[in-house]
Amino acid sequence: SMPGPAAEPAPAPPPSGPVVRLAVTEIEEWLPGEAVTEVSQLELEDRVIHLPVAAVAASIDQAHLTLAWSQILAWMQPAAPASGSPDLQIALPLRMIAPRYYEVTGHPAPEAPSAETTDEGVLEIDIDALSEERIESEPTPPSATTAPLRVSAAQAIPDAATVSTADEDWKPAAVARRIRAIEGVEGIVIASRDGLVVASETGSEIDANIFSAFLPEITVRTTVYVTEMNLPAPDYMEISLGGRRLLLASAGELFLGALVRSAAEVSARQIQEYAHGLEKYGSTL
Repeated sequence: SMPGPAAEPAPAPPPSGPVVRLAVTEIEEWLPGEAVTEVSQLELEDRVIHLPVAAVAASIDQAHLTLAWSQILAWMQPAAPASGSPDLQIALPLRMIAPRYYEVTGHPAPEAPSAETTDEGVLEIDIDALSEERIESEPTPPSATTAPLRVSAAQAIPDAATVSTADEDWKPAAVARRIRAIEGVEGIVIASRDGLVVASETGSEIDANIFSAFLPEITVRTTVYVTEMNLPAPDYMEISLGGRRLLLASAGELFLGALVRSAAEVSARQIQEYAHGLEKYGSTL
């Protein structure tokens, strides 16, 4: 006799104990292509993920909760079939999960870092408020001079009249090199919207892949939170990190992040000018 069709995997039992519930549609923007394909093919859009509180608690102090895609599928209700990509890892932002975790467990949520919006529309977040130990700013050597930064597209190249989408000066790698050469810049990463490295110029202390993975999320999510507070969306952002500053800017589908010394005469506004130039002249490269 002919063998029958393969049996569907047995439904995974729901986790015992309290859970944090997430709709599959809430996490789709953080899913890689393989997972998005499976969600569509297996028609998982209406499923709800039951995250065990213990799994969330293990990473509650981190920026992300990293789980195997196969495990996420097993925690879906109704149960989902097994994944064709069992080794796939998914990083979910704790900002989305933590409020529900604290609501379910009754644990007090930690205080958020202090933040303020300047008159110029720059969101400044003081990360030092979370730490008792401050890192002293690295002083600029007396002999060092800050090179003038050409902040507009017309000033950033020798002859603005010759600019075209084929101009080598506006390839992402060329822009990254120019920014990295500015006095006080320790590293620069240009990322795509899906968190991949487009170009980078960094030292050994900066992992460009990790840096790139978080750039779009920090920029987009912070903008959402600010606008939900009925404040104007920031044009660019500056985050204080003790002896360093993280300058964030975006234009179109590209996100720029520059790590600079606190004493450096470089601003997020200037990084934004490079982003605009890159979008205008390098968008088709």
